[in-house]
Amino acid sequence: MRLFVIGLAFAASGAAAQDQVRAPPGTSQATGADAAGARPIAPALEARALARARTTLMRLASDLPIGDGLSVGRWAAQDPNVDRALRAWLRARPPHGPARRFHGDGGNGRACDVDVRLDAQTLLDRLLELRTAHRSMLSEERVRAAARGWPRLWATGDAAENESPPTSDAPGWEDVTPAGLEMAREAAAALAILELLEQCAALKLTPVRTLAEIVVDGQMRDALRGILAAASETTVELEAGQVVRAEACIDVARLAAALREFAYSDPAGRDLGVDDFREMVLRARASRLCAVGHAVPPDSQRPQHEPAAPCSGAPAWARQTIRTTGRTACVSVLVHAAVREELARQDAIQRLRDEALALPAGPGLTVGQRLGYDTAAWPESAAMQDFETFLAAARLTGAAQAGDERTFSVEVELPLRRLWLIVGSRLEQAGGAQPRDADAADEPGGKGE
Repeated sequence: MRLFVIGLAFAASGAAAQDQVRAPPGTSQATGADAAGARPIAPALEARALARARTTLMRLASDLPIGDGLSVGRWAAQDPNVDRALRAWLRARPPHGPARRFHGDGGNGRACDVDVRLDAQTLLDRLLELRTAHRSMLSEERVRAAARGWPRLWATGDAAENESPPTSDAPGWEDVTPAGLEMAREAAAALAILELLEQCAALKLTPVRTLAEIVVDGQMRDALRGILAAASETTVELEAGQVVRAEACIDVARLAAALREFAYSDPAGRDLGVDDFREMVLRARASRLCAVGHAVPPDSQRPQHEPAAPCSGAPAWARQTIRTTGRTACVSVLVHAAVREELARQDAIQRLRDEALALPAGPGLTVGQRLGYDTAAWPESAAMQDFETFLAAARLTGAAQAGDERTFSVEVELPLRRLWLIVGSRLEQAGGAQPRDADAADEPGGKGE
């Protein structure tokens, strides 16, 4: 008996890993997977969706409260090193499960969704590591107390083939426009030059006189900044976390030569003499000065995917999430927790499937009728295949809870935005009118039992 249960657990685990849901009545279980395999999505499309999911995850994690008006993001921003480390870690979170691939997204061609998940305990552990590594004054007890109220974070990114405006193809920057990438490059380089200017200003011309005393005037300071921008060697790198790192370097001898030329050609440099340049080179502690600047692209340069056609006139349920409880009974405690969770999730998916198909999708019509589930037309249409793929987005909001007699339950939720895009694409192809908000008087959102 025990060997049978172990075998059953492994079989269920393999099925769960496929992350597939039950096919419609009259079709085989493999239909959905075969259809997905027949619709290859370019790696660049999945990368863009993953980048968007990580951007959303960063925003959600940054907004989590720590207490006394302080959030995770505000705490990290107090130390640039902590901020960059947290950014890099969040933007390295792996996708949760395979990408969900869809036939169409209105006029934008094929599309896909990618999920990223972050548990409160995982985030807490990372924050405590950063707190220790960077000697933050933040109390560990305070962070632990706040983390008890943090939810499990889910973020979904989507992408379509024919989006506009285009985004970058640099790894990790797929959701940033080329203009945003260039803005970050220029900002990082400018910050590096400013830091280099401060180092140059500290160079000594005499035992008691520094270059800063001469360039204190705004005109001279601007002139020195221009000299550094023209004469320094600047390298720019794209770091993890969508951070641009720029390093500007200049030899002190090269700086002296540029200043000497400036003194001869510009009246503003009349206070500089040949002896000053010679002394500056001799007294410099290093023959070469280097400075670093960091910058991130503005949020305005991370365009969100706006699907064609279906977004206008969307019903109220398109912006909602439906929830239910999934249950399973395991005959042995040998069944792995992940398998129990997946079995309960599959039970919840069947409930969510029925609820989603019953949603209003036009005068006197339901989603199921719009997608053709009320007909005997097989094989599945593209919209029906997309609906079955959409159901795989059902996600756990917490760990499985043990009940009586070895029963387990999980809370599962399913955002409906993608469903509306599927229905909207179907309407667009059929040339029919789109559902109105009035058609969604009976809004979803309760817990099915």
